Amino acid sequence: VIVRSYEDYREIVEAFQELGVTHFAPGYGHLAESRAAHGHVITKKVQWIGPSEDFLSTASSKHRAKTAARRNKIPIIPGTVDPVARENVKRRTRNMLEKQKDDNIENPAIMLKLADSGRGAGHHVITYRNLADIENIFDATERMGKKYFGSREVILERFIRNGIHIEVNIFSDGKDYIHLGTRNCTIQRQFQKFIELSPALAP
Repeated sequence: VIVRSYEDYREIVEAFQELGVTHFAPGYGHLAESRAAHGHVITKKVQWIGPSEDFLSTASSKHRAKTAARRNKIPIIPGTVDPVARENVKRRTRNMLEKQKDDNIENPAIMLKLADSGRGAGHHVITYRNLADIENIFDATERMGKKYFGSREVILERFIRNGIHIEVNIFSDGKDYIHLGTRNCTIQRQFQKFIELSPALAP
């Protein structure tokens, strides 16, 4: 059985049914975070081994994830929680840049990003230098979101220079939980990790 792309969950499920496969473990990444893939798999009577639909609904959207984090008193990066409207984006970005300046943060910068994207897509660093062009950047980001992720929603965050990206894999059967240690995903290109080091050692 040949599947043209690992992202084509419909073809994958068809292949499973031909082969008599009963369980689907999407791993981590794009399919594991896809509500559409989850919904399609369970309608075909294949057991989904991964996050629940409720969890995917929250985690697949940055603004819903931030809302849940704030509700549970988990620290989040300073920025907007709800999506930003085009008519407000320049004012809100300028205010965030001014706040960083007042806090004596060197080289103030904001990350304008899609709320529902993955793999570093739709991320733009905004500074005083390109603030005048932010509406055009916003429009291009919205178009990308609609085309590739089915959502135009955009959020703003403080841009963290020289940040360290640490991830933890958590496994659960719905009752018990374990973790498999940490991974350092800091080595990136265009905001997308391409080398992972495990365990994540302190810098």
